[in-house]
Amino acid sequence: MQFERRRHHNASLLGITYYFDVRFDCTDEERRVIDTHGFARNPIYTDPTKQEHADRAAGAFARTREHNVFQNTGARNFCCDLVTGLLSWISAKSAYQVTVADALSGTTITCSDITALLACEEEVTSAFDELARLVDDALSFEFAELRVLVPEHTDTNELPAPATLANPNQGY
Repeated sequence: MQFERRRHHNASLLGITYYFDVRFDCTDEERRVIDTHGFARNPIYTDPTKQEHADRAAGAFARTREHNVFQNTGARNFCCDLVTGLLSWISAKSAYQVTVADALSGTTITCSDITALLACEEEVTSAFDELARLVDDALSFEFAELRVLVPEHTDTNELPAPATLANPNQGY
């Protein structure tokens, strides 16, 4: 497997936007292993704000249970927390995530600053190393041979029967 990457940026009136192009190249055999074992669904990069939005949604939904909707301020706070929770939940579900399948076809990750770009590159590189290890291990299992070693000068009458070895009352 090979990992092709390219970093670049674009300056505009609104600031600098950083881009990280990612592409995983693999042989047909490695691609078959990725598809067979379901590695294509594995995430290699997730937007860091996804967890923040998920935590904010969980907190807002938890606060909705505390409000008394029969009081005037309770109903208003309930509605505010419910809307906040829904918007945060939608933001968490729609947060940017790159999977192995995306990287196999080639994708570009957009980052807001240079530190986010470097963190993204580190996360994708470690995910690629893990994927390469998994694919190599899966290939070694698929092409392994089963060998049964039997001594050449063995008389089949001298071999103990399996029932004899399975009896715990008899010694070896």
